[in-house]
Amino acid sequence: MLSELRIEGLGAIAAAQVPLSGGFTVLTGETGVGKTMLAVGLRLVGGGRGDAARVRGGAERAVVEGRFVLPSPEVLDDELRDFLDSAGVDLHDEDVLVLRTLGKDGRSKAFIGARAVPLGVLASFAEPLLNVHGQHDQLRLLKAGEQLGALDRFAGEEIAAPLAAWRTAYARFGQLTAELAELRSDEQGRAAEADRLAEGVRRIAEADPKPGEDEALAAEIRRLSDLDDLRERAQSAHVLLTGEDPERADSGAVGAASSLGHVGSLLAGADDDRLRELANRAEEAGTLVAELALDLGAYLGDLPSDSSALEAKLERQAQLKSLIRAYAADVDGVLRWAAEAQERLERIGGGAEAVAKVQAELDAAKAELDRLAGKLTAVRRKAAQGLQNAVNQELSGLSMGGSSLVVGVRAASKYGPNGGDDIGFALKTAGSAEPIPLAKGASGGELSRIMLALELVLAQGREQVTMVFDEVDSGVGGRAAVGIGQRLARLGQHCQVLAVTHLPQVAAYADAHVRIEAAEGNAGSAARTDAAASQVRSLTREERVVELARMLAGMAETETGRAHAEELLATAEADKKRGTARSAS
Repeated sequence: MLSELRIEGLGAIAAAQVPLSGGFTVLTGETGVGKTMLAVGLRLVGGGRGDAARVRGGAERAVVEGRFVLPSPEVLDDELRDFLDSAGVDLHDEDVLVLRTLGKDGRSKAFIGARAVPLGVLASFAEPLLNVHGQHDQLRLLKAGEQLGALDRFAGEEIAAPLAAWRTAYARFGQLTAELAELRSDEQGRAAEADRLAEGVRRIAEADPKPGEDEALAAEIRRLSDLDDLRERAQSAHVLLTGEDPERADSGAVGAASSLGHVGSLLAGADDDRLRELANRAEEAGTLVAELALDLGAYLGDLPSDSSALEAKLERQAQLKSLIRAYAADVDGVLRWAAEAQERLERIGGGAEAVAKVQAELDAAKAELDRLAGKLTAVRRKAAQGLQNAVNQELSGLSMGGSSLVVGVRAASKYGPNGGDDIGFALKTAGSAEPIPLAKGASGGELSRIMLALELVLAQGREQVTMVFDEVDSGVGGRAAVGIGQRLARLGQHCQVLAVTHLPQVAAYADAHVRIEAAEGNAGSAARTDAAASQVRSLTREERVVELARMLAGMAETETGRAHAEELLATAEADKKRGTARSAS
């Protein structure tokens, strides 16, 4: 619910703090003081479209701030909760502050919990928390989707499980349909793709590249390209270590290994511990040098004696580069391409067998849809009877002249995300033989009363919602006005209700009464413009009597008017008390 509403620079309202509470709050005031601006402000804080013409003359922007009390973050969908959490909005606070600005240049900004958010996110946030019904909002009731949603809400838990099963099955059916269409479409194109993939797999299999082979091969080619230098360096090192030149058998040179052996022998014969220790170290060094000489000899033996090895390596590199140019950035990528190509070949290469397999799955999925569609239809037909009976019971007290709502459930031309039913709301008047669809047979006033009756019937379980009714009583009076007041009061027992009204019969049933009036210095103005500021204040019971008397054809200053207003208020209070007692029993 909304615990607080602040408005600045919107129409006739220069600055106002609107007192809000639970239950049914009515908003009244003389024509031109800005009653409608309260509804406009609520639309703005709910993410609705803004009109720069509504910005108060002389103001740079309009600001509307609302404080929402969240019963639980779970009232918001998972995706929205994740987005707000990533934006740093703490949804676990007792309340969440929402801010909307509208500049005179038409630019708009939205904030949730002091964090800037796109307007669409604000609208999604407010959708489960704020429901505004204005003179034009009743037209939503003419849409098939709205009527289906209302019926399913009435069906409640009975339809929740089959509808969830339907949506899962419907999504699966769509996937299989798309897969089958892909298999059956462009047979020639798929055959060409299979040929291309098979040729690639064959080329790669013949080349048989190994993971990382291109890098290892490049290093080996660099080594072989400098073969003479490598051989000369290794030979020179070998001579220094051994004193033996592999190319001269009679070199007679003394190498490091032989010298270290002589050193060890000389020192080992000394009668001195330190020299004997040094002799051991000389012997160890000689061993290491001998091993190094052997490794150098093996290295020289492994070096190719001609250029044929390099040529073979270059040919292999050219073969791998050809594959890399065709399929990937390196050999590892080529191997991944081959694996993926093989998988794709297996998927598209089945031909008729694959088509038959998917077709069988699709047939089974269609049978499951048919089964679930029948179950949904049965639940909805049962709920439709209950919904129309409950709504008509409410309409009977709203001066509908014997008209009643008929909720029809018929088979749709095709399945959709919510089943295979078309839902139609129609109005059956006292003089008509057949019900007439709401779009063709209901006036604006009738639509408003039907919407009110629907909201009352569907109010259970929507305690978190703030419902706003802007002139929902337009075009009615007398007994119908009393009926609207009674039902708004009953609706206020389930959720927060805010209603802008000009009818005293409706206002008398409110739990709280807020008046919008010209600010001091503007009172008595014959013509009000945006330059004349308005203020908002909560009325005491005595002030409510005065306001009701004013609404009764301007009788606020007469004893008769006040007596009539007192009687109206007392009657409504007694009626509400009896209604509350009945609800509690």
